[in-house]
Amino acid sequence: MLIFVSLSFLWLSTAATKAEMKISKYYNDKITTVDNLLPESALIGLSDFVAHYSTWIYQRHDPRRRNEPISQATSNGANIQWLSHLNVSLFEETQTWDYLRDAVPDHAPAQSYRPYSVSSFLVRRLDPHRLSDDECRHSDDLIGVLFLTRGWLKNDYGELLLSDSNGGVAASFMPYRGRVVFWQCDVPFVFRPPGMAYKQGQYGILLKLTRSDVVYRSGLKHYEEIEKLYRAYNFLEFPLPMTNDDVKDEMNLTLHLTRKYKDRFGRGIAVYDNILNEDELDELRSYLVDYHDTYHYQIHDESTEEDSDNVQWVSGLPTSLFLRSRLWLLTQKIAAHLSNETGWFPYDVALNIIRSVDYTRIHKDCDDNENELTLLIYLNPNYSVNDHGETVFLEEIPQSTPISPGNEVYELIAAVRSRYGRFCIFNGGIPHSARPPSIEFVGARYTFAVKLSKSIQIAKAKSLQEILEGGYSRSHREISGAMKELHDQLLEGIDEENRLPPLDFLAEQLNIQSDLLLKERYEKRIRALQYFKKFVD
Repeated sequence: MLIFVSLSFLWLSTAATKAEMKISKYYNDKITTVDNLLPESALIGLSDFVAHYSTWIYQRHDPRRRNEPISQATSNGANIQWLSHLNVSLFEETQTWDYLRDAVPDHAPAQSYRPYSVSSFLVRRLDPHRLSDDECRHSDDLIGVLFLTRGWLKNDYGELLLSDSNGGVAASFMPYRGRVVFWQCDVPFVFRPPGMAYKQGQYGILLKLTRSDVVYRSGLKHYEEIEKLYRAYNFLEFPLPMTNDDVKDEMNLTLHLTRKYKDRFGRGIAVYDNILNEDELDELRSYLVDYHDTYHYQIHDESTEEDSDNVQWVSGLPTSLFLRSRLWLLTQKIAAHLSNETGWFPYDVALNIIRSVDYTRIHKDCDDNENELTLLIYLNPNYSVNDHGETVFLEEIPQSTPISPGNEVYELIAAVRSRYGRFCIFNGGIPHSARPPSIEFVGARYTFAVKLSKSIQIAKAKSLQEILEGGYSRSHREISGAMKELHDQLLEGIDEENRLPPLDFLAEQLNIQSDLLLKERYEKRIRALQYFKKFVD
């Protein structure tokens, strides 16, 4: 066995510098806090792992769901909205667990406690948490939390509250980075969400500990069941499979056209209703929301340019699956109906969710020199006028004097309400924004989004461009000379297909770069895991 010697594991050294550990007890020793337990280098690694390599499950109960396979399997009494479950067996092999285990309160033999549930959690402002008072699987089980958010300020709120038997507050704690709190499982608790001024997420790791072999084995089995669900869903086909009858179907889209708008450049926006019947919509929604209810978190964009959509929860889907569905045929017909052009091809397919506390922005989906369309399908049944959440379209009003980024002046062209099954298609160069739902709407606004390029060749080029641009910048590596030349060629040729490399070359390069990016992400995830793992074969 070899000890890791990378920078990420300097914290394993006994010479690592950290402040003196401080232990405090409260509420008849039922609650224990431990400060300065882990060195800063360990906390950096844990934070990086949780923030960048977690696949988050949205826990909000949805009464319309046909089933909630993953979210039901991972439900929690505290109503924490975002959880990412960690492998319990792997966690037990980590230096992190060695530190935490040694800090378990001494009212019982510390070495006999084992984790039966380990989860990353993320708390956002206005999350509707509730007091959790039914967390005991065994009478002497413990619950623990390790807070990971850096730079927590006094007015950021986000405290942990623990209650006494009369409903009063037994103890409360600020979520300072590195603080560990243990409490007996019969003590009710709640994570207060951050204040409204705090736009990012509050991270931590939630532990459930037991001395019962039965509870421990049950926890391992529970995690294995969740993993099986994930693996099974990876092989699900996209709903509404294509048939020969679908190919021949000539739907009269004019009969479904509800509204049509244009900006001052003549770029179009069209709204269609009743394209799919309710059973088809339910099937689509079940696939996207029930089975693919795992999301990646994109932190709030603080840049002054404000040119990103700032949609923070996205679940991307393989374009190849979408191309085999009847929905792709409908998308082609709708794109042709708006633009009077054919040949459109998708390069980005995803489910976006927006909640009332999100802070979305006006943005464009493409540059002005690009010819793209974006299709949205709204997937919230029983959504009312008072739930808000419109998609708004705007025009920038030219000003006589220069304006700094973020201070541009806009006027509305149109606002499209979310209605179950509504299709909205528009030119991607039109500034627009997905408005958050009303604060009284406690769920999430779901939209299925497809971005289309003018041809398959441009779509492949766009995908390749984004991989070269985004992938390399995230990995902090320089693009090779040949790849930089290709990237520049793609940028110059996106708006002129005849200036792009041949399609077969683009497809080959897209496969190569996709594989490289996946490999690099895997290697970065393994490096992040080194903060957890003590040894490697």
